Amino acid sequence: MASGWLIPGLLLLLAAAALAIGYATRLRRRLDRLERDCRTRFEAMETSLEKLRWEVETAAGACRRLERTLEALPSAAPVKHGLNVSRRFQALRLYRRGERPEQIAAALGVPVREIELLIKVHQMTMDA
Repeated sequence: MASGWLIPGLLLLLAAAALAIGYATRLRRRLDRLERDCRTRFEAMETSLEKLRWEVETAAGACRRLERTLEALPSAAPVKHGLNVSRRFQALRLYRRGERPEQIAAALGVPVREIELLIKVHQMTMDA
């Protein structure tokens, strides 16, 4: 009598074991696929990272070259501010004495165009 439930129990146990083995095999295959996918993605990321490193190094080299070039350039002269009141009076005094705009600009250290503009504005105010 004991054997009456033993065989079905063994068959059930064998079926459960076969089912577990089947699931384990499927799971192993799926894990292998995932591992391959991860490895492929990782290799692609490493390739991209190497490419980015190369681009950064190239850009850094270009920046260093630009910095050396900028350091080699002569420094710009300090920007002079426009004519203050004192210089305007001096420029107009020199103009009334008959000096040319180029001479006035050289004497005061300002651009010729600024002196020409000052003279034009002065003449307009005198004519008005």
